[in-house]
Amino acid sequence: MDKITEFIDDLSAQLDVETLSKLSLSMKRDKKAELKSVFVKSIILRDQQMLSFVYRYPTNDLTKNFSIAEGLENVEKLLKDQFYKADLMSTERDVFLTIDKSGKGKIKRKDSNKTEQKTNSAKHDKTKKRLIDLKNNYYLQALDIVADGKVKRNREDKFRQINKFVEIMGHVLSNKYTEPVIADMGCGKGYLTFALYDYLSSLSMNPKVVGVELRPKLVDFCNEIANKANFDNLKFESGYIGQWEIEKLDVLIALHACDTATDDAIYQGIKSEAKVIVCAPCCHQQVRKSLQTTGALKDITRHGILMEREAEIVTDSLRALYLEASGYKTKIMEFISTEHTPKNLLIIAEKHDRKLDSGVWDRIESLKAVWGLKEHYLEKLIKSL
Repeated sequence: MDKITEFIDDLSAQLDVETLSKLSLSMKRDKKAELKSVFVKSIILRDQQMLSFVYRYPTNDLTKNFSIAEGLENVEKLLKDQFYKADLMSTERDVFLTIDKSGKGKIKRKDSNKTEQKTNSAKHDKTKKRLIDLKNNYYLQALDIVADGKVKRNREDKFRQINKFVEIMGHVLSNKYTEPVIADMGCGKGYLTFALYDYLSSLSMNPKVVGVELRPKLVDFCNEIANKANFDNLKFESGYIGQWEIEKLDVLIALHACDTATDDAIYQGIKSEAKVIVCAPCCHQQVRKSLQTTGALKDITRHGILMEREAEIVTDSLRALYLEASGYKTKIMEFISTEHTPKNLLIIAEKHDRKLDSGVWDRIESLKAVWGLKEHYLEKLIKSL
């Protein structure tokens, strides 16, 4: 029996007794390969044990779930084709595999020094990730996400998105606000609005949340759910992004507002002196139509799909700079894996009292010049303040 097969047998045995903590594959065989490493853990999905793979690339991570049999085959293939090293950690025994360039393998084993209870850690991990309680959750039932206390099979991506969003917002807002005033612009059916109110309330933050939606029928629908869920400080109002007014805000949220509607929302946040502005942009038509490239850049923008992606990068880079010019500290992160939603970029801006960087506007003009961009819609709005 070769060492890779022996290692796979060790992994299979750990899965059988449910003691696996994690598995990591590293030391790539081809130094030019983009895939840097792979992390594997056992999870429970729809009451079935599965293996969750996180593929690490230089600029992003990709998560995929497989059955146990498929997962074991994948690990074996990755070790034969892409990696020289595997570290298997468990609550019973740790196993380390190294392979040299000739293909010869070596395995070391040692008793684990972990003090974890030998329970199903996969179930424990799954529970920790569920920040929204499913039990007797009226709004999740009304929004057709949960039935009989379980997430519907065709709604798991939406529920995963909800949990990731409240996790991020909890991190941004916790220990900073006790009664945050929050506006969710273009909230639609209010999936994330309800969840955020529910989660922040569970943290005893006493939020006051308003969802703003253009379609009156959705506003009535959401208000009815909020009333039946006894969410006293959550309400929904009919309004258009960019025209809805409120005197003071702590937090402004605009998720997947199309094209310049995201800019309208950012402008409203700045105008209302929001301490936090959170946007997940959708569509970037205004900048795409205005890009005028010269020289080597033409080889990128002559391809439609690359032109679209460059427009997204330029648009959101400028949005971050305009926010910085308005007194915000910004960061851009992946909201959730593209496996679950293609619109996965999140811009988070937090107001700060530090002296503004006087060179921000020069950086903006330099970036616009590179891409032949004469105007950005958000710049016009900000300069009108």
